[in-house]
Amino acid sequence: DVAAALPATLDVAVLGMGGDGHTASFFPGGDRLADAMDPATTATVLPMRAPGAGEPRITLTLPVLRDAGRLYLHIEGGEKRQVLQQALSGQGAGAGYPVRAVLQALRAPLQVYLTQLPPRAGVEAKTASLLIMPPCPRRSGARSRQDRALRHPPAPVS
Repeated sequence: DVAAALPATLDVAVLGMGGDGHTASFFPGGDRLADAMDPATTATVLPMRAPGAGEPRITLTLPVLRDAGRLYLHIEGGEKRQVLQQALSGQGAGAGYPVRAVLQALRAPLQVYLTQLPPRAGVEAKTASLLIMPPCPRRSGARSRQDRALRHPPAPVS
């Protein structure tokens, strides 16, 4: 049993993100997506079938990811950076991206690594880092820390 083999709390979870806003096998249209993203679920691992997944998957649930000691997200390319920006803002399609559920559930900072893919062979890829803070209650007219973070260029990673 996969769930029984997991520790009570993960020390670290490293996620990726697809161009459709999926992360941790939280695929749009997934048959267990609502269950996996339920912040109150007691399940730790769920099966997931979705048209965009290609094959059946298993996924950790939102509470497991939310409670991890450290959470990292690695994305590659300008298209995925735009998807992340939409998910952070909640505007347009971003409001429904599964990665937004993870962003909204944060209890600790999320370290994001953005790798810009080289435009041609022989050119080195560049990686930058962005720290996303957990959501805080918003005052009327106040910008969130997430909104402000996107307005400042990420720091290069050496």
